[in-house]
Amino acid sequence: MNPLIFAVLGAVSFGLWTVFHKLASPYINQVFGAIVVSASAVVAGLIVLLPRLKQTELFTDYRGILFVIIAGVLA
Repeated sequence: MNPLIFAVLGAVSFGLWTVFHKLASPYINQVFGAIVVSASAVVAGLIVLLPRLKQTELFTDYRGILFVIIAGVLA
């Protein structure tokens, strides 16, 4: 697949993310907004990942999971 497609998709997604954050910010608590954004990302990720679950190697070492958990806690 052409990497330009991913670059354009990333740019458009980031732009829309910024616009919707700006529109939502006066109407929602910051912490609750962060929780909703994170939960939405998890749901979207699961929708994309679940059909490919048997074809995808999720991790090769326990350290990958550990580092991701630490990154999530720190975020």
